[in-house]
Amino acid sequence: MSNLKEVKERIASVKATQQITKTMRMVSAAKLKKAQERMISLRNYHEKLDKLWSHLFSPEEGETPPNLLPYLHGNGQQELWIGISSDKGLCGAFNSHVIKSLSKQIQEEHPTQKQNSILPIGKRIQSYVHKHQLPCHKITLSSDISHLLNYPETEKLSIELIQQFLKGEINSVRIVYNSFKSTGTYLTQTIKLLPLGKDSLGDRDIYLYDSSQAELIADLIPHLLSIRLYQAILESISAEHAARMTAMDKASENAKEILRDLQISYNRTRQAIITTELSEIIAGADALQAG
Repeated sequence: MSNLKEVKERIASVKATQQITKTMRMVSAAKLKKAQERMISLRNYHEKLDKLWSHLFSPEEGETPPNLLPYLHGNGQQELWIGISSDKGLCGAFNSHVIKSLSKQIQEEHPTQKQNSILPIGKRIQSYVHKHQLPCHKITLSSDISHLLNYPETEKLSIELIQQFLKGEINSVRIVYNSFKSTGTYLTQTIKLLPLGKDSLGDRDIYLYDSSQAELIADLIPHLLSIRLYQAILESISAEHAARMTAMDKASENAKEILRDLQISYNRTRQAIITTELSEIIAGADALQAG
């Protein structure tokens, strides 16, 4: 009987867990829809902004504007890596992909890690950086991903990084994050934020400027870099919800399989107990008749 009770308790526990995973999947699906809307809206704006930047960066006539030159070459001794993870877990290998990619690239570029610093965005990668005592980049602002979902805060962070780059404190800035591709797919990729480089021009549009090119560049560069960082954050958020939804869906399916096996085990145990009790009753009746 004790074995039967244990199986019943296990079945109740798995059912409760399955209910939680189903609920979490529904919550992640709802959050994913909202995150996708923000991401796609900004992605369209980002593409138009990149086209404008490409047009300004490669003018058909004339030399590169002087105020653009400081952004084209780094003079610092420190390579900055921005790793974007989630604040919470239960999203499969989402965070480990970013951490592995970041660690691999740092080792390949600078095995000693003396010239590298990491700016971790998200509590999961922050925990990893502190646990392994990796060089953490110092900033005055919060780097929690929930805080940076507010664009003005991302813009402040971007401006601070630009100032450090122009002062020669950092030589380059790269972002490692998970880019959203579809509900079941995300791609871990790295983009370079600074120094600026020539982008693929493709089909170029024609622009008419009200201000001078130098004035446009002065206003456009901080905004462009802020949008690129914010886009990476929104892509990561969407990919996180998609990964969690997939993980919870798989967990619910696994719970279903476990319940099936436990139910079979429960039925067999119960049948064995009933058979034993019947055998004892028949044996007792035979003993009474013999007596």
